Amino acid sequence: MRNLTAIVIEDWLHFVERTYTQRTHEHYKMIIRRFFTNIPKILNEISIEHIECYLDELLKHHKRRTANSHLTGIKSFTHWYSDRYNIPNPARAVKMLVEEPPKQRVISPAEYKILLTITEGIEKAIVEFFGNTGLRRGEFLALKSENVSTDQKFIRVFGKGRKQRIVPLNNTCRRILAQYKNNGELELVSRYPSKEGIYYLCRKLYNKANLEPFGTHALRHYFATEMIRRGVNLYKLSKILGHSSIKITEQIYLHLVPSDLFGITDVLD
Repeated sequence: MRNLTAIVIEDWLHFVERTYTQRTHEHYKMIIRRFFTNIPKILNEISIEHIECYLDELLKHHKRRTANSHLTGIKSFTHWYSDRYNIPNPARAVKMLVEEPPKQRVISPAEYKILLTITEGIEKAIVEFFGNTGLRRGEFLALKSENVSTDQKFIRVFGKGRKQRIVPLNNTCRRILAQYKNNGELELVSRYPSKEGIYYLCRKLYNKANLEPFGTHALRHYFATEMIRRGVNLYKLSKILGHSSIKITEQIYLHLVPSDLFGITDVLD
């Protein structure tokens, strides 16, 4: 007979499968099985020390970002069973680790200009659309005509964790959608309808332009850094990008545009 903890884990994984993406479900399943390898099998015996020791072991071979990813899964599990079974949550007091800003491939304004120069037609439109919306690759590929507002001022996007958000459209995007929408189908998306197709397009473009390799996420970073340089509020930007908090936006992008902050305190002289 299975013990109670095994049943609780199975119920939680069913909740995750129902609520989040398949990728998240598989990731959390891996984390929780690894976590329970060397800790008490009874839920109310799990302590803060058990969680911290688990993280310490991870840090011997992995970066803090990986440890935080595991801690997020553990926190999700302990929060769920704490609420459901009225058991103290041992992960509540465990803080996320401070991470070093990740290395990012960012398309510079000069590179973006080159890309627009060497492309034409729908390939140029795809580059411009990424550069003017900051969409993730998967969000772009999932885009359908019904996601576009009737006045074409915004699109509804389903991001990580199936969270819905609104991404505003500027005149460039409206022009592109009008040009590459045929009988309700977004030709903009259907031309390269898979991640392999998008990889192929990016590879074709950086080879043609003689640039360092990049993917669509580099265009997302271009969008974000340009928005910051042009004075867009970080809170609003975090909402457009689909970040869970403004801290994530700050962590990723502020170090990429430090020169724009130089002299900002001169107003106090």
